Amino acid sequence: MLMRDGFGQTVNHIRGEAESLFSQGRLFERLMKRCLLRGRLYSDRFSDVRLYGEWEKREPGFDAKHTGVNLVAAERSGRYCAIQCKCYALATRIHRRHIQSFLAAPDRAPYTARLSVHTDEEWCTTAAKTIEQLKTSCQVLRYSDLAGRPISWPDLAAQKPEDLAVRAERRDRADRQGTAKCVRRAVLQERIPGISVEMTIESDDPCKVVLSG
Repeated sequence: MLMRDGFGQTVNHIRGEAESLFSQGRLFERLMKRCLLRGRLYSDRFSDVRLYGEWEKREPGFDAKHTGVNLVAAERSGRYCAIQCKCYALATRIHRRHIQSFLAAPDRAPYTARLSVHTDEEWCTTAAKTIEQLKTSCQVLRYSDLAGRPISWPDLAAQKPEDLAVRAERRDRADRQGTAKCVRRAVLQERIPGISVEMTIESDDPCKVVLSG
């Protein structure tokens, strides 16, 4: 199944052009490393994100057997988050076997949290319940979570995963106008008897409200 959005096209290239499963996995890991470092979703939480091998070489306590951990993130709190990255086909249904080794690893030091990143949408009931019953929290990022972010995903035919860039988030004009109208209703409902309240929605900024009375 080919995906047409920006993230989907990048995933299509990884799955279609990588020379081996190892190369496919490494490309996706590099892409997610950049995404977690630069994207607003996790940049406030993580101070650093590295491939597991990079952490293993520089940090004590990391052995060569990563047991399903692909990335390690340093939390700004001083702790570590184990991250699994899997570039599956969109139609893949995640079963417990897909995550079993990864879920076992973060129960050991130095991990205190975990994050599972998959290019899928559907989890079987057993896998979902396993996640819910964990003592250590495990957040999950699916295809739609990543595709919906304000990110310019790189064209890997000509760019590197590290060329990923974050776009400025812009509120939809209609949504902003709707917010302003809600403010107007609230103001009018709370108006003081005998005092008229007028509200102007600025044409150049529909979220800016000017009150006069």
